[in-house]
Amino acid sequence: MFDCQQINVLREAKKMSIVELARTAGMTTQAIYGILGRNDGRCSSIARLAKALGVSVNAFFHEELPDFKAERERYEGIIDRK
Repeated sequence: MFDCQQINVLREAKKMSIVELARTAGMTTQAIYGILGRNDGRCSSIARLAKALGVSVNAFFHEELPDFKAERERYEGIIDRK
């Protein structure tokens, strides 16, 4: 589950203001406040924030996102056999 409070935790750890984060992420402060207020955001916005903060998008989620590499390799093997 997405945890928008991690945005503030990471931002404060880096001593960044909302304005600096917005500028670095190429977003408006209103967009960031919207994400923080709704605890929801577009994937592209979350990715921009993660990049601006120098972290993986996994940093904003309570549970790590699954690694689908093994599953993808299995399906690629099936597709290659056809």
